[in-house]
Amino acid sequence: MVNKWIEAFYRTATLKSLKRFSNIEGYLNLLIHLIENKGTNGAIFLNCLDDSGKRVTLEGMLTFHTYSCNRRAECGCLALIQDQSAKQDADPYLWYTWIKNMLVEFLKRYPKNSRLRLLHGFIQKERLNNKFKAVSEFVLVEKMSHSIQDEVSMYRMKCAIEKSIIEDDIKSTTKQSINVLEVSIFNKKLQTFKETMYRLVLYYIDFWRELLEENPNVAKLHQLGAKVTSLLEMVTNKYNELEKSSPSNPKVRGPYGHFLREVIHNKTDGLRILER
Repeated sequence: MVNKWIEAFYRTATLKSLKRFSNIEGYLNLLIHLIENKGTNGAIFLNCLDDSGKRVTLEGMLTFHTYSCNRRAECGCLALIQDQSAKQDADPYLWYTWIKNMLVEFLKRYPKNSRLRLLHGFIQKERLNNKFKAVSEFVLVEKMSHSIQDEVSMYRMKCAIEKSIIEDDIKSTTKQSINVLEVSIFNKKLQTFKETMYRLVLYYIDFWRELLEENPNVAKLHQLGAKVTSLLEMVTNKYNELEKSSPSNPKVRGPYGHFLREVIHNKTDGLRILER
């Protein structure tokens, strides 16, 4: 009986009606379960539904949300419905962009809620491939009160991010003959580029953390600021070098575009690079 009431509540929930954190978390987790487990019994109170039933429930929740949403352009719900109508099944990236945008709105309400920030970091890393934004969220969570379970989850995700950044993830996407030596050199440069960006993110966070202290250490700020400036110049130079070697390579432009938007807050240049 309780499960049926919860199901009915979430099916017709709006952002305004989700006032308690437990309801927000339950609503978002249900959406994620439905997106990822259409063919399994992932959602606790939807075990009685078959695949088509779960799809209908997911589409119904999206439609109801869109009907009551007053931020359709920014939210992404309308674009999701349009993409789904055209393809019968929307791009998973659009589903998680919608989830991410709702999380951003909920975080405006609960900026110090560690579980919401941890979920936001997970979505950014695992589904949107935005490692730098994920790291920023995890650093904020570390400063908040959180459970041991959350600490373990966060540690694992941070280790996975660090590992992925230093891995050689360039693969050939052409059938033409490729010079193995050139590929090897490019891979090493790309690895150094990503490592430098990751180091810059950490120094950037340390700088702002110190700046926001009640009595910031001026000498430390000067040292961190000089390091940030130096690394930022290195990142820019390495990006330009990689861009010349492999123009329009998404493995280069993707991380750098997100880095500009999410870390440096240069949304104009970041969006321009991502849209090329």
